[in-house]
Amino acid sequence: MVDIEGLVRNAVKNLKPYKYSEEIKEICEKYDFSPEEILKLCSNENFFIPRFFSQKILEEVLKEVDIRQYPQVMNVDLRETIAEFLKLDGPEKVFVGNGSDEVMDIITKIFVDHERKAIIIEPTFDLYTLYVRTMGGEVISVLLEPDFTLNLEKVLEAIEKNKEKASILFLASPNNPTGLQYPKEHVEKILGTFEGIVVLDEAYCEFADYNVLDLFEKFKNLIILRTFSKAWGLAGLRTGFAIASSQITEFMDRIVTPFNINIISQAIIPKLLEKYETIKNAAEAVKEEREYVLDRLKTVNGVEVYPSQANFFLMRVTKKGLSGKEIYENLKQKGILVRDRSHLPLCEDCLRVTIGTRRMNETFIEALEETLVE
Repeated sequence: MVDIEGLVRNAVKNLKPYKYSEEIKEICEKYDFSPEEILKLCSNENFFIPRFFSQKILEEVLKEVDIRQYPQVMNVDLRETIAEFLKLDGPEKVFVGNGSDEVMDIITKIFVDHERKAIIIEPTFDLYTLYVRTMGGEVISVLLEPDFTLNLEKVLEAIEKNKEKASILFLASPNNPTGLQYPKEHVEKILGTFEGIVVLDEAYCEFADYNVLDLFEKFKNLIILRTFSKAWGLAGLRTGFAIASSQITEFMDRIVTPFNINIISQAIIPKLLEKYETIKNAAEAVKEEREYVLDRLKTVNGVEVYPSQANFFLMRVTKKGLSGKEIYENLKQKGILVRDRSHLPLCEDCLRVTIGTRRMNETFIEALEETLVE
């Protein structure tokens, strides 16, 4: 008899699956909702991109492409289009992945193994740790301050202490799940000090005060991650990209699977880039609504709300005798999905909530207030 478990790498045996919110179908069956009744504020999707806008572009693309054919190998045209949009000096500075998740996975495969360490600023996106441990790498965790701000000295100490073995550092700014964007001068200091690869995840930069694209040519060890899932409203098409030196993208090209970006994504993204004003206006609308929601929640007793530079915010349940998990479950029973982040370091009783439309947000706030007094 074949011993399957005995053949599995030890690094994989010790992993836990990436946990996501319950499927809408399960919640509908459990609490007797229809899918249309569920208020989905758990995945940081962009509800400010009009559905008819996306639908129209998709209909145009479906008339132009032949889905019987394979997409272009290595996404050559798409890389060139993105490079031109960002005013980079060549498509070789862009690598496109099936979501930025695939890009993270490929980067980790290149720079991490069982002899190397990865510095991760936490709490943050779970997948950084998952990919590092999948490769057998050791995670060096550097905690944020209790208010989720970055302690630069702690990061620099970790870099100095692990300079012989640390090959990569993950930093999300704006950070997920905290929503905070770190001072640009801190990012520069880290880039100038660390002698490994710095992966700066800017999935939410369109909702923030700045981005670090201007640092790209200055620091050859910088990889910037971007996505079309958030501000651009293409979460369902799973497309993200990295901005990196041609030396790095050449290694990424060596291990990426062929045809990793579907033919629909390759055709729709150039059309979307041409309509950037619509995307930009939607991002501005998100920012305005975010400030409205944060101001409203400051008046709600029993929760503490943290500032955000993303299209979501983090809040902590502070009412005595009530946990974040209980609020999460109570909201779910009302048909409202948020993300329970209590398992992350420093995030006890914390929930992450997507910024929805005004109607969605008012429904959420009303349900939250009801739950806090029940």
